[in-house]
Amino acid sequence: MYEAELRVPAERLSIGRKLAAQVEEYASRHELPWTLQFRKGYVACLRPGGYRVAIIDLYWKSAPRFAVRLPDTPERLQIQSPYPQLRDSWDTAENMWGWTVPSPSQIPDVAVVLEIVRSYNPAAGPMSCVVAEAGGSPESLAPLE
Repeated sequence: MYEAELRVPAERLSIGRKLAAQVEEYASRHELPWTLQFRKGYVACLRPGGYRVAIIDLYWKSAPRFAVRLPDTPERLQIQSPYPQLRDSWDTAENMWGWTVPSPSQIPDVAVVLEIVRSYNPAAGPMSCVVAEAGGSPESLAPLE
């Protein structure tokens, strides 16, 4: 589908397949009810209720890219990149922290960041997102869908 309709290069598809296999293996090993769903240009890892945990972007933003949803920026959560060898980016609109994977030899171990993300994902319902007031201190929690 991605190769024919979107003309995604074979190497990018190979990277995507390997990342997806790692996500599936992690969810299975930890008995998490996460599922992979194919969307136009990316694969989403979803918790029950359709809440995004991660995506494997094969087409849209700096593809191929593996990204995870966080309740706030990595800096505010005081999280260092587990993949310093890869270029990372923060998508404010989606609350997603991602890494461009330029070649099959640079595919990261996704379990490292999934362990971090897992601690922010409740068993049910939306993730809570810290909303900062103008002064920069978190004052309330709002749902992040």
